[in-house]
Amino acid sequence: DRNYGSVSNIPSNLIKTSMKMLVDSVQLGVNVAARTMISLSIQLQNAEKVNTTLKVLVSEVTSTMTTMTLFIAPIVLGITTSLQRIVIVTIASIASSELVQSAGTADLSGPSGFSSFSLSGFISPSAIANIATPTQFILIVAFYIIELVVIMTYFTTKIEEDNETLFRINVAQFLPIAVVMFVLSMIVSNMILGGG
Repeated sequence: DRNYGSVSNIPSNLIKTSMKMLVDSVQLGVNVAARTMISLSIQLQNAEKVNTTLKVLVSEVTSTMTTMTLFIAPIVLGITTSLQRIVIVTIASIASSELVQSAGTADLSGPSGFSSFSLSGFISPSAIANIATPTQFILIVAFYIIELVVIMTYFTTKIEEDNETLFRINVAQFLPIAVVMFVLSMIVSNMILGGG
């Protein structure tokens, strides 16, 4: 019975199919039912061996993906945000300096083939004003880390075990770790680089 049967609340399609096979085989006789159940148990045992072997084979790939998601990417991106702030401040100070304003065009004629090079056109204060501020850049990278954790966790979970609930649990576990690693690496790199 679909509503009150013994397997109606069991989520496993494999168990439901096995029970349907058992019911159908019992109608053909007890001997047929016994052979069917023995064959089914051997098949389930072999399927379990295949699943175990596949998990061992992909465990190296999934552990690398998990390590990348939790530690490597947030640390590298935390350091990148600190370096971006330093680069933008340095370029802005160069662009606003009197040296760039007075240099105009520097003569670089020689074997390279360049006749002139406009330093003020290369570092323009208006172009630097359009670059994301350090705060905007941190927010962009933080959003990217959240996307990275969700996508990599989705694929890792699908490779290991096709389970939607496990995917949600893994995202709930991995997301805080990745964000904490990002913030810590940003703080430490700011302290090392003297940003304060």
